[in-house]
Amino acid sequence: FDRFDTEDKEYIAFVEKNSYWIYDYALFCVLKDHHNGREWLVWEDKYRDRDSQALKDAKELFKKDIEFYFFCQYKFDTQWQQLLEYANSRGIQIIGDMPFYVAHDSADVWSHRNLFQLNSDGSPKLVSAVPPDAFSATGQIWGSPVYDWEAMEQEKFAWWKARAMQASKFCNVLKLDHFIATVKYYAVNPLAESSANGKWRKGPGKKLLEAISIAVGETYIIIDDAGPKTTVPGVKKLVEKSGIPGSRILVLGFMGEADNDNLPHNFSRSNVIVYTSTHDTETVNGYVASRTMEEHTYLSHYTGVYDKKKLADAIIKVAYSSVADVAIASMQDLLGLGNEARMNAPATVSGNWQWRVSQNTLSPERCDWIRQLAFIYRR
Repeated sequence: FDRFDTEDKEYIAFVEKNSYWIYDYALFCVLKDHHNGREWLVWEDKYRDRDSQALKDAKELFKKDIEFYFFCQYKFDTQWQQLLEYANSRGIQIIGDMPFYVAHDSADVWSHRNLFQLNSDGSPKLVSAVPPDAFSATGQIWGSPVYDWEAMEQEKFAWWKARAMQASKFCNVLKLDHFIATVKYYAVNPLAESSANGKWRKGPGKKLLEAISIAVGETYIIIDDAGPKTTVPGVKKLVEKSGIPGSRILVLGFMGEADNDNLPHNFSRSNVIVYTSTHDTETVNGYVASRTMEEHTYLSHYTGVYDKKKLADAIIKVAYSSVADVAIASMQDLLGLGNEARMNAPATVSGNWQWRVSQNTLSPERCDWIRQLAFIYRR
């Protein structure tokens, strides 16, 4: 940064183009550094409450530090776009995952307090959560502040449009995470120790989806609406009416009853993305290893494969042979790895996101098998 020319025309154009977020973001980062990393809720009142004169003075006082954060974003954007272009030139598309919520200790919440359900001091009135489900028997408290949908709608979802537009720049396909909260969101008291006592509240539904669709332009959208069963009435209907592909996850399909939405024979349309497993679930091999005898029997009858060692590959084959327009198998599943290679275990806070794949991990024989599957099912 010390060697960088801040008069560079491309850099200046980048800052101007991103002025709607980058000034607040950089100032937030600088003030957080100034307060030794403490959350904005405990900053001096003038900074916490964004006193106009105090912010004006801070911009002048920390001018070079703010410029540094501009520079970091500029370099990231430049390098990422090069990576995206390279991937696309190799026939690879990148899927970007846009989380539904944002952290309380973020530039977004600090600079747009009116768009979140907060108390007068900036603390959250309610926080995001999910009730007990297939991922966690006790549910999860995510702790992010929930949106004030009335305020959002009054501004015609301008914040969401800007967020979606920015996210769409970094990928070819944008996945809308935790989509059920668009229709109904689950929230609990910030002091709650369990998510069991939360409450479902109405979301903006179709209005928000339309706003996001317009904002992302030609970027392809997919929706994360998968679960053992759709728990929120209206989600399935909204997804199908939108024409946007929903998601199905096979390792969630074999749990419970035969009418599970994630089982291929229940796919009511081809306009879906089917995953063998995801970053939040067990790997397919890990899933097979943890099944009961009764569940193994069902898996064998469903796939027609009775050798336990071959069930994982049979599940991948089920995904490829389904009517889903797109089938995605994780690298861990293609490599036949167990839960030691799992990406993330929801409701846990450590030991996640550590698995890495190295070059030449796939053997020629395995590559041939994958290629054959793709050929047979025209994937």
